[in-house]
Amino acid sequence: MIIDEADVVKRVDEYFFSSKLRELANLKQKGYPIINLGVGSPDLPPHQEVVAEMKEQLIMNNSHGYQTYKGNSNFLIALQTWYKQYFNVNLNSESNFLPLNGSKEGISFILHSFINPGDSVLVPNPGYPTYKAASLLNYANVDYYELKAENNFYPDFDALEAQIKSNTKIIFLNYANMPTGVPATKKVFSEFVRIAKKHNVLLVNDNPYVFLHHEQLSIFSVEGALEVAIELNSLSKSHNLAGWRIGMAVANVDYINVLLKMRSNVNSGHFLPIQEAAVKALNLPKEWYAKQQNIYFRRRAIFEQVLSDLGCEFVPNQGGMFVWAKVPEGFTSGSEFSDFLLYEGNVFVTPGIIFGSQGEKYFRISLSISDSELKEAANRIVSVMTKKVVL
Repeated sequence: MIIDEADVVKRVDEYFFSSKLRELANLKQKGYPIINLGVGSPDLPPHQEVVAEMKEQLIMNNSHGYQTYKGNSNFLIALQTWYKQYFNVNLNSESNFLPLNGSKEGISFILHSFINPGDSVLVPNPGYPTYKAASLLNYANVDYYELKAENNFYPDFDALEAQIKSNTKIIFLNYANMPTGVPATKKVFSEFVRIAKKHNVLLVNDNPYVFLHHEQLSIFSVEGALEVAIELNSLSKSHNLAGWRIGMAVANVDYINVLLKMRSNVNSGHFLPIQEAAVKALNLPKEWYAKQQNIYFRRRAIFEQVLSDLGCEFVPNQGGMFVWAKVPEGFTSGSEFSDFLLYEGNVFVTPGIIFGSQGEKYFRISLSISDSELKEAANRIVSVMTKKVVL
């Protein structure tokens, strides 16, 4: 290179799955029959009506030009209706929503919009790695609040509050939670809102897994949350539209206007056919969500039995599209266990350390592959673990 990378880029490593997928692809090219239980990319198709709407929109002459930065009115109205129907939250279609290329983009936009160099953010440990990486890329200092098994992976709010400093600007939270799979509760949201109001800290609730749980909750179900919170949501997991990159920020009009200022300078409006297809997705009947939930609950049961047999500790009744569990006896870390399964059993599971130090002795299994592949992966894990015990 004729110039060096920016100092801020030196603060982060390449995203774990970006490099790991290359490693897995290389092993497959060499003939190893790898089953990937790492990335949470839904293997299920979108509803056929959503795909049909996309196809119909593609052939319309007015579909291919630039779109408004704020979002198509049909899409915004559908979001308003969706939040009312499933979260019982009354919002305004024109002032409380901003479309995003998935919630991951929203994390970066929020940090760009509200963080100055030297400000601090609080991120969960374990938690989605992008909270840390995006914060570092936006010149923020990163502090961690711990989610421990003995507290069912909910925060110790006294400890969390004690970590807030004069320069703490944002607290990231993620309920329904990933990687631990624990659901949202109004009590937990209420505590976050109380702390945010007391200390003038912005809450960012990342909520893309909510429809893969039994109960649907938004942070805005709690009184006063609209004053102190931004919620990110996405159709990636709930509607199997991960590659379409369609999500949204939800907040009061002041936060939305700041985010719109940022977005309008670094991005363009969503492709219209995707927005119109998303309208169709948001208007699917409740049975669609129940079907998706049942598929993941069934797949989870396959692995929970295996984990029980192996003596792995895990929280029962997890939701989402993953299983989070402690490594079995004989392994010191999730990384050791992950490497063992990969190179002895041709099965990749995600080491928990990538989600933070509290995940060091844990691993995560993705349920986003077919039942038959999951059963084969389970059989391989049991086989190599049995050989290890015998040896």
